[in-house]
Amino acid sequence: MMHALKHCRLFAYTVFVEAITLNIILSCGLIFMVGAGIALFVGEIAIVETRETQVGMSAAFLRLALLFFLALFTINSINREQNDRLLLLYLSLPVSRQVFVLGKFCGFALMAAILAVLSFGFLLLFTDAHSALLWSVSLLFEAWIVIGFSLLCAFSLGQITPAFAAVSGIYLLSRSLPSIILMSSNPLRSHEETVIDRFMQSILHLLDYLLPRLDRFTRSEWLMYGELSTSELWFITQQSIIYLMLLLCTACVDVYRKNI
Repeated sequence: MMHALKHCRLFAYTVFVEAITLNIILSCGLIFMVGAGIALFVGEIAIVETRETQVGMSAAFLRLALLFFLALFTINSINREQNDRLLLLYLSLPVSRQVFVLGKFCGFALMAAILAVLSFGFLLLFTDAHSALLWSVSLLFEAWIVIGFSLLCAFSLGQITPAFAAVSGIYLLSRSLPSIILMSSNPLRSHEETVIDRFMQSILHLLDYLLPRLDRFTRSEWLMYGELSTSELWFITQQSIIYLMLLLCTACVDVYRKNI
């Protein structure tokens, strides 16, 4: 057990060293600077609810920018190790492959935690500490799900472009799927439902069961109006645990079946 934990820390440390080498924190600092610029710009043009509009727009930008940045960093890191044969070196160590996957995830999860703390500090400029803390915790859970899926796509697809496209597509679909379902069941349509309509609605409902409800994660309304209940936070925690276990187990299976 201690042997596995030692190697898990080693793999997590490699991610941290790579992040320092590539100046990841500095790059994320540029994202926060852009977010601050958006908040200042929106504050100048907003007529009513200036503070709410500022925090809503900047938080929405931060969520998308940081999540896509983490996904790209995760995929690029795994792809670089595969191309440089570092992955072969790591797996030649006397350690199981699930320890390798878990260690890599812990390293990327640590980076997400650092960015969540920075986001919390940034949001304190515009909103109260309670709302900023809950939003940052939800962002951390959402980032962990994105990182888990990025690991799976990086191991499965093997190339940066298709892996990032898959992560981006699934993420955007998970965020917008409830709205798509609502539009597909619009009762104001002038024609009756056809077989194709019912088939498409069935596909959408099936996707709704399979994909995480990311539309309920990290909502700007929490910062603008403080609308977050305990049940909502418990739902987010459950979703994160379930999908992280599924994604990491699937990534381990994919690593095991490859002849690396």
